Amino acid sequence: RRAVTFAIDPARIRDQIYKGAMRSARGIVPAGMPGAGGNACKTFCTHAPARAKRLMRRVPKRARDLFLEFTRGSPHERVAQRVARDLERVRFDVAVRGMSLRRYVRVLTRGAAGLFRLGWIAEYPSPGAVLDPLFRSTSPDNYTGFDSRRVDTLLSRARAEARDRVRARLYRRAERAILRAAPIVPIGSFVARWAVQPNVAGVEFDVMGGFDAAPVSIDG
Repeated sequence: RRAVTFAIDPARIRDQIYKGAMRSARGIVPAGMPGAGGNACKTFCTHAPARAKRLMRRVPKRARDLFLEFTRGSPHERVAQRVARDLERVRFDVAVRGMSLRRYVRVLTRGAAGLFRLGWIAEYPSPGAVLDPLFRSTSPDNYTGFDSRRVDTLLSRARAEARDRVRARLYRRAERAILRAAPIVPIGSFVARWAVQPNVAGVEFDVMGGFDAAPVSIDG
């Protein structure tokens, strides 16, 4: 898993495929989310193909076969092909399989996927809205099958913690523990852009893309 992480080049995917619609990942929790902090990816998910190749020397040939699944359509197929090329450069043997969204969801739900692409939209502004559903061992949305008693404990403590700073610190510890185990390779987070007419004042968007309409005014 560490070799997979070091092999994939997220910057090339962001720059060549998404072209400004995605910002770099600093971890699993997107930048701007309350409680997010630091740059966990600097330690755990940097693009380092030379390190990946060194790790691959210890991987038996029979363990180098990977299936990479994705939903058909653009840009998903381009992303999958880009990832496959990165992995093949460090001597993985990759088979790319595209499928319909309905079948894709069934495969993920059964836990039958190999490597797969997944996007996630947080339902509320907290690191727990990302980490808890995707990585708690008992979550139905934990498609990677990640199972860590330590992470489960940190997530439960964070959810029950009333103090903002302590809760944020617990979530950061959980995030780093997940990245250290490498069940995921963060690629980036999408950028939302909003346009407001010059005569509209008082619009302030929150991290979720919403705004309070009460202070909004229109001049003329």
